[in-house]
Amino acid sequence: CVRAGELEGIKVPVVILRSGKSDIHHTRETSEAVAAMIPGADLQEPPWGDREWLGRPGMPAATPRR
Repeated sequence: CVRAGELEGIKVPVVILRSGKSDIHHTRETSEAVAAMIPGADLQEPPWGDREWLGRPGMPAATPRR
């Protein structure tokens, strides 16, 4: 979890892609909140459709990093 104030020290350009409406794991509110915590962050709509990854049969499932 990131708390307010923890990202204020970022001094490099940051682009955050807004989450899609159908993404239940990374909500739009989350991407908007993170962008608000980083001074000068550029919040943009992603160049792909909202359900891009849900509609691709045969794509391997994400594997958690260890």
